[in-house]
Amino acid sequence: MVYLIYGSDLTQSRNFIGFIKSKFKNSQTKLIYAEKDFNFKELGTLVPTTSLFSESVLTIIEFEKYPSVCETKHLAFLDNLHTSSNVVLWIGENLNKTNILLKYAGANKNFIVKPFNKKNSTLNFELVDMLNIKNPKALVILNKILVKDSDAGLVLTILASNFRNILGVKLNCAFTKNLHPYVLLKIGKISKNFSEEELINILKRVYETDVKTKSNVGDVKSEMFSLVCHILN
Repeated sequence: MVYLIYGSDLTQSRNFIGFIKSKFKNSQTKLIYAEKDFNFKELGTLVPTTSLFSESVLTIIEFEKYPSVCETKHLAFLDNLHTSSNVVLWIGENLNKTNILLKYAGANKNFIVKPFNKKNSTLNFELVDMLNIKNPKALVILNKILVKDSDAGLVLTILASNFRNILGVKLNCAFTKNLHPYVLLKIGKISKNFSEEELINILKRVYETDVKTKSNVGDVKSEMFSLVCHILN
């Protein structure tokens, strides 16, 4: 599997890379920093296909700038990547829809594309804030997010983390002790808006929505609006 992660919101992209690392925690991890003068012809030989120390390998390639048209041609080896090898292509800037790498990734079934730009991230957190106080404006914000072709999976990840933290504070779970004091104080106030049963049902619905959208069982927009309506109810 190949992940193309890009966008100006470096905080969110780093968080997602952390998620990938935890997902492949039993894999051998290799980091490659592709500077401006990086020779893309060598990339195919630098990315390991197997590991002597684990069943799989995770290679994270951080690009100083996005590859040019000529440089993208040297990524063709990713089409035949070994099943034990997973690669992250990380670019810390926004990509235009006509970008050759973005078009290449979109046409390849082995790619998962995750955009993280600051404008969309702001909308994501505005959505969370509205849902935390059960404000119907959340539906308007969700529509803005989906119109921008944002990644529903990222929105679901943020919602899951938010309501997991609220439930954790409500149940006084040990993991909440690692949260920032300001965040704990804020969540403590928000937790009064939800019962334990509500939070459990919300997390269940988030999981179900994630499964449906990823397996193409339901329409993404309909499933997301149904979830938000459930939270607001």
